[in-house]
Amino acid sequence: MQHQHQIINKMAKFLTPLIVKKVGARLWELYEPLVFESEIYQGQFIAPKGMRTNFASIPRFLWVEFPPIDIYDPAAVIHDGGYHGDLMTPTGWHINAIKSVADNLFHECLITCGVPEHQADLMYTAVVLFGNPKNLKQ
Repeated sequence: MQHQHQIINKMAKFLTPLIVKKVGARLWELYEPLVFESEIYQGQFIAPKGMRTNFASIPRFLWVEFPPIDIYDPAAVIHDGGYHGDLMTPTGWHINAIKSVADNLFHECLITCGVPEHQADLMYTAVVLFGNPKNLKQ
């Protein structure tokens, strides 16, 4: 499987920390915007304050290997925002990302969060094959 994310050159970065508050059993809300600077797409993607996320939607039987909450939480937030049309530009425009763009951003964010490349590749493949933009509970 060839991916666009193979051109990452480590210039991608999160410009703000992830700050959330829990609002449900498996649901969190951004207390502050999360800003990601993408090298692949040459721009900023902002998950706005108030956006809701369930972080990584990982089946329970895989939690030992891939816990639903881990160092990849910021990547999961950007991915959720991409799937649900919540991401914004710095000028306030909504970004209507197609699934493949959200999935590529997820991989780029995973690497930026420090997830080992082999694990990031597995997680990327999982969202490509099984990711459903309609899955997030509001």
